[in-house]
Amino acid sequence: MWSPLTDFIGEDVTNYFGTESIALDPTDDLKLYLMQGEYHTVNQSAIFVSNNRGNTFSIQPTPFTSGSNDLGRNNGERLAVNPFKPNELYFGSRSAGLWKSEDRARTWTNVTNFPNAVTNGIGFSFVIFDPQQKGHIYVGANVPEGLWISKDSGVCLVF
Repeated sequence: MWSPLTDFIGEDVTNYFGTESIALDPTDDLKLYLMQGEYHTVNQSAIFVSNNRGNTFSIQPTPFTSGSNDLGRNNGERLAVNPFKPNELYFGSRSAGLWKSEDRARTWTNVTNFPNAVTNGIGFSFVIFDPQQKGHIYVGANVPEGLWISKDSGVCLVF
């Protein structure tokens, strides 16, 4: 049986209606993360964090926006949990670069050593951690040569 997870969203935060990305914690089947934000041009986006499979959520506003109803919404999952360090999440934004949280989405820092591939309004398309190789991260964007690989948890990048 299917159950709605975000019906609690009120009209005062209508941009939260859109889910752009979903991430599961591969080490804890109770943890669920939703990146909420219908249009990246509206300054109202948040990560919804659940510790009980979506029965309830805490809402963590983000310093970047998302666009679940914008172009490129079907390209991939922009939000990812590090399987070797589950308190660490990455989000590939549409207009503000790559972001990293080390405290389960409470605070975020911009990954400044990463190229900003957001000139087309779609930004980054996906972030994927290799579950077999610690430190391997793949980030993609809809631009020429838009695949980046890091083998050291984002310190150095291979284009």
